[in-house]
Amino acid sequence: MDGSVLTDQVDLTYADLGYTFMGETSRELSADVQFAAQNAELPKLYDVNGDGKVDMTDVQVLLDGVNGLVELTESVQADFDLNEDGFLDTADVQMLYEKISAGMTELSLVEVPAGGSATVYVTVTLSDADKAYMDQYYENGIYVDGFVRLRAERGCRRPEPALCRFLRGLERCPNL
Repeated sequence: MDGSVLTDQVDLTYADLGYTFMGETSRELSADVQFAAQNAELPKLYDVNGDGKVDMTDVQVLLDGVNGLVELTESVQADFDLNEDGFLDTADVQMLYEKISAGMTELSLVEVPAGGSATVYVTVTLSDADKAYMDQYYENGIYVDGFVRLRAERGCRRPEPALCRFLRGLERCPNL
């Protein structure tokens, strides 16, 4: 899961005459987008050691298992053949390392069983610079569009992106 937050780009073409307008393009904001699950027990994809987090500890546990230093469960051995070559080896450890190094957060990946469901809450915090921009050019307020992308992993059908629209100042986006 990841998210983008946009607002309207201001058109300053006639600013020297004292006029500003909403532009025809969007402006990406530098908002902080965080995800949280309703159920703390929700299993996370790539959580090798089962501690509820996806971090470099999982990479180390998988590497230790591949090198025979710890015993991995049959489930881990099957689920972490990330390159799907039929073998759990250092190539799979490298893939996990790359995924986590790319910036996965604890809930950037959530495993939902076939036919199952999960409730995920999205919190968006606008930066001070974003707020100042909107206050400067839109004294009567402006909409902020938040896009949450749900990406399928390992051969699952890709869901459609979810869209949430909310007014500046709201921190939670309900009914996502």
